[in-house]
Amino acid sequence: MTLEPDIFFSLFDEKNKDLYYLFKKNMVGGPSIIFHRYHEAGKTKIREVEMRAKGIEPKTCQKIVGLDANALYLGCIMADQPTGSFTRRREETGFQKESSVKMVSEWLEWEAETRGIPIRHQVNDVEKRIGARKLPVDGFHGPSQTVFQFHARGTRSSRCGSARGERQRKPTLLSPCCHPAVKEFLSTKFQRPMDKYKTLNKDQILQAVLDGKLFGVVECDIFVPDHLKEKFSEMCPIFKNTEISREDIGDYMRGFAEEHKIMPRPRRSLIGSYFGEKILLATPLLKWYLEHGLEVTKIYQIVEYTPSPCFKPFGEAVSNARRAGDVDPSKAIIADTMKLVGNSSYGKTITDQERHREVKFCDETKTSRLVNSSFFRQLEVINENTYEIQSAKKRISLNLPMQIGFFVYQYAKLRMLEFYYDCIDKYLDRSDFQYCEMDTDSAYIAFSRDSVEGLVRPEMRAEFETGSRVLILRRTGLMTREPLVCLRKSGLGMG
Repeated sequence: MTLEPDIFFSLFDEKNKDLYYLFKKNMVGGPSIIFHRYHEAGKTKIREVEMRAKGIEPKTCQKIVGLDANALYLGCIMADQPTGSFTRRREETGFQKESSVKMVSEWLEWEAETRGIPIRHQVNDVEKRIGARKLPVDGFHGPSQTVFQFHARGTRSSRCGSARGERQRKPTLLSPCCHPAVKEFLSTKFQRPMDKYKTLNKDQILQAVLDGKLFGVVECDIFVPDHLKEKFSEMCPIFKNTEISREDIGDYMRGFAEEHKIMPRPRRSLIGSYFGEKILLATPLLKWYLEHGLEVTKIYQIVEYTPSPCFKPFGEAVSNARRAGDVDPSKAIIADTMKLVGNSSYGKTITDQERHREVKFCDETKTSRLVNSSFFRQLEVINENTYEIQSAKKRISLNLPMQIGFFVYQYAKLRMLEFYYDCIDKYLDRSDFQYCEMDTDSAYIAFSRDSVEGLVRPEMRAEFETGSRVLILRRTGLMTREPLVCLRKSGLGMG
């Protein structure tokens, strides 16, 4: 697959390397959570403790249904992805714009081609510094002693003659460049809805997220207010990785862990929570949180991208191949291959390159030398005089756009939350269903009737049947190759 010519993905340079570690720290995979351990048709009750506490007679479980979100990750990668150069805004600077190196270098390359001159910048050379104070500049043309400076809303250029003095060489005092072609270039290549704001505040950022004007990621503190905790009690909406010890789990599982000597030390696990501190969220997921009443108390920084469904043709090609395999058994091998390609497509972008190793097979003499190196990591004996040596690489190029994988994971959680709160919980009364467990793209639910459709609230039935955005439960025809929800399994018991 070939992307459109104007589509590219930014990497993090040395100046913004903390963003690499921020994305990596907040990379949260698919949740696998047990909500209720045992249900059996005709025997167990739906939310028995909860219903009796409210003075309501609990209904008997009649059926347990397993539902699967078909092509969940494929559907997520077909959604808007974070493309182009990124713009960073941090709280400590009043959320002022910080342009990325990619944005600056692309403008400088355009200037160089337009003027027919070579311009030195930190991507094609080393950063130029001028004057006695060694002030850094974005671009520099040696023969004409011209400095080029990028300020996102406008560009500047100036001659660096000695008569002008140090004051004139400061980037902030360089003369503005208002050439129409430059303005057109900036507006077509870099203009985003929030670019007109020199600074922002928390309220403006959150409103921009709600309005869909801000696309990217937000590092923030967020929580479920007390009056909504009952609503979000079953599937806590904020997914995060955190340390879990025996003291954090229930009495039954704590006793089980102690008896079988499990979890002697805290382990890092993925959980659902009521709050997130300094958590990195993609704006589509954050928008859902805000629309459903969650509150953001503090924003630390935002990183803005240009949204583009650039992988949609790829996703459609995979879906078409899988449909063809359903219709024609002779194409099943192609369908299975395309399924694998589609499901694994985003995974390469989140490869942990820091764990890559250099592997060598050596005799005893060379092995001794490698073992004494500071890069040595692991040794395995192959035979009497042959050893496998694993060493850390001396140099690693972090050249993968990990923001793609991050967004795919965030979209996946958004879809599962939408299914629970905007479909099941919206159209069914809670006395009629109870989640048993979920695993990334599936959910197992106990219902109080054999027919799920028969449980829809009477006043919501018309909307359920006709709503264009409702995730209707279907299991027949070619719809099983659409990113909707289908029946995986149904039965009379689960535990």
